Amino acid sequence: MKKVLILAFVLSCTLATIAQTRSKENVKTVKIRDSGAIIQNGIVKGYFNFLDLEKKDRKNNNYELSITDENLREIGSVTITRPNTYLVVDAVFNGESFGFLFYDIRSRSVELISYDKNLKEGGKVIIELENKYAAAMYVYMAQGHEPMQAFLKAVPNKGFVYYGIKEETKSDFEIIFFDNSMKKVWSKSAPKDDFDFENANEAYQDEQFVGSMVVKRTGVMDLNPDFDLLMQSVTDGSTVFRIPLTTAKYKVALAEISFDKTKQQFIVFGEYYDKSDNILKDDSRGFISQVLDLKGKIVSEKTNTWSDITAKIATKDKEKFEKTAILFHDFITTNDGHIFAIGEQYKRGGTPLTPKLNVFNMVIFEFDANYAITKTYFFEKDKNGTDLPQGSLIMSSKLLSYIAKSYGGFDYIFTQPSKDNQTFVVNYINYDREKGQKGKNQLGSIIYTPEKSFTVDKIDLNNKGKKYFVYQAKQGYVMIAEYDEKQKKIDSRLEKINY
Repeated sequence: MKKVLILAFVLSCTLATIAQTRSKENVKTVKIRDSGAIIQNGIVKGYFNFLDLEKKDRKNNNYELSITDENLREIGSVTITRPNTYLVVDAVFNGESFGFLFYDIRSRSVELISYDKNLKEGGKVIIELENKYAAAMYVYMAQGHEPMQAFLKAVPNKGFVYYGIKEETKSDFEIIFFDNSMKKVWSKSAPKDDFDFENANEAYQDEQFVGSMVVKRTGVMDLNPDFDLLMQSVTDGSTVFRIPLTTAKYKVALAEISFDKTKQQFIVFGEYYDKSDNILKDDSRGFISQVLDLKGKIVSEKTNTWSDITAKIATKDKEKFEKTAILFHDFITTNDGHIFAIGEQYKRGGTPLTPKLNVFNMVIFEFDANYAITKTYFFEKDKNGTDLPQGSLIMSSKLLSYIAKSYGGFDYIFTQPSKDNQTFVVNYINYDREKGQKGKNQLGSIIYTPEKSFTVDKIDLNNKGKKYFVYQAKQGYVMIAEYDEKQKKIDSRLEKINY
């Protein structure tokens, strides 16, 4: 995905389609993570902007942190003075408070700050990153790469979960829960065992539970890790269960987890592998769904083999499907219980001296409420290639796809569901290469309509001399923000998706 910075979204009026805009002048620089959508339960509630406005002194800058609503109307702003090596990492909203995570490249520390809905500071905490592996994750992201995990997640109404690395270990996880005033409530660390590199990443959050996927490696170069699912109580961090992501026959690569409050059961969905396979290298056997009780015991499971899936592919698409692999970016469950797996085709290419990963069409698999494959959809777009480090062609195609994703090498940007989960929109960037015409960037939007069918809308993004970035917006809209480097000005607008 050739990452584009979209800071503007389109707004429609009752009588005519009018772009609601917002402009900001005297902005020195714009980085890819300086602005973004603030999302609660999959719905955009507003936007944050962390802008470098002026130099305070030789080592410090004045930054403006502002919050707008979903229509780009400013809610509030605050000026903070921080080192000129400051970077915003995550911004989340839990329904009551905003949480921000910053990283200081110079001091190798992170700062977490909470604000209420009026941008009144609730509290803050600084975490020193003395562990070299902890700092390396943030440095990698500061270099412009996409983070391979989330660091801060919102727990509805109650607080925030921070995923870090415990300082006195080689590279073992520490999960910390902070309340809305950034007061530490509880923490959970990896046990002392043979896995010196045991990392955790978010998997699920609600007002009762915090779920994490634990990746267990014996060393930094261990490329055949084991995976566990850890479920904790929000109240005190106590372990509800921790189970290996395996069955009697298979390994499971977790993609999506949900909780049925009526039945008090967790539903796990993802790809599955033979017990002897390496999840990071080998091809999966298909998709699997599992129902777990509150002790983590498997109540039932269902598999869809690749043969089952291939049988649902139209004849005209089968050749395209068989020649490439698929990286799945997101999973959406609609209000009728159907699950949509949203992916993008890829294939290794280039030479040992100039290795590439080429990405192709968008792909969507539809599963019914009983987790059986029902339909497949292919959406053609132009091939896009990403340069990879020399020597990387010795790695598996799957591992290369993860590397390319961290480089911003896939065209997928985000999926935005409707508030009632009846519809959704998949957004991607396509470099349109019409024969005999000058190529141009386009925002492609794949819309799942209330009629339960798909349609595609495209918006041209070219604007000479300006940078643009792409982010999520409220239902039926996208946001496009353009930065004019000469004028030091950001113009943002909301634009309607047509379907």
